[in-house]
Amino acid sequence: MPIIYSVVARGNIILAECMVTSGNFPTITLRILSKLPINRQTRMSYDYDKYMFHCQTIFENNEISSLENETTENEKELLKLTNFDKKPSLTFICMTDSEFNRKAAFLFLQDISQRFKATYGNRAYTASTHAMNEEFSRTLQSQMAYFSSALNTDKFQHIKAEIDEVKGVMVKNIEHLLSRAEKMEILVDKTEDLENLAIKYASNASSLKRDMWWKNFRLTLILGLVVLFLIYFVLSIVCGGLLLPYCTS
Repeated sequence: MPIIYSVVARGNIILAECMVTSGNFPTITLRILSKLPINRQTRMSYDYDKYMFHCQTIFENNEISSLENETTENEKELLKLTNFDKKPSLTFICMTDSEFNRKAAFLFLQDISQRFKATYGNRAYTASTHAMNEEFSRTLQSQMAYFSSALNTDKFQHIKAEIDEVKGVMVKNIEHLLSRAEKMEILVDKTEDLENLAIKYASNASSLKRDMWWKNFRLTLILGLVVLFLIYFVLSIVCGGLLLPYCTS
């Protein structure tokens, strides 16, 4: 199953999110956000039923005064009133099934965190709820599809080479995070939409494999022609010319 849901948040404020099917997992994600450590850089995975919530929190230990000029004094004062005398942390979460490659999930989170920071910079620290959703949800959707379809192809090796390997990620049961009163069953709408999406991802993976096969075939053909040309060139020198007169007489 592909990456089902992804979200970018500042504290409990959702800035952008994307889901490939309906369900109650956004509600559970809000519960998780309310329990995560504030202003501390962490990487965690929580298993819940048949699903995994992978979380990456980024905390820049910079004073509020270092925010860009676009941040107004009123916004800085608001951050201070909410007990953020430093830049608040940003949290990136994705939900997958329990069989999805955990390293791939964190590569996805690292990728979208870099894209998000490069796109919005310090605006993320004062933006309102879903302020980046209209634009960045499209990025989330494309990268969810990319990392889901690339997982079973040679292209995944290229992804791992481009992004630092994820290390030291702890896995905890979500029961340690939520109290009994807060527990709920994850409801994922396993309808025709999800099946069609799985077919689409399988098609993308097959297309990538075909592209790689043709690329290797063309390279092998070119190398073969170069070798034949070199053999002919050497023979033409040894045999006295292009028509090989010494060797054919």
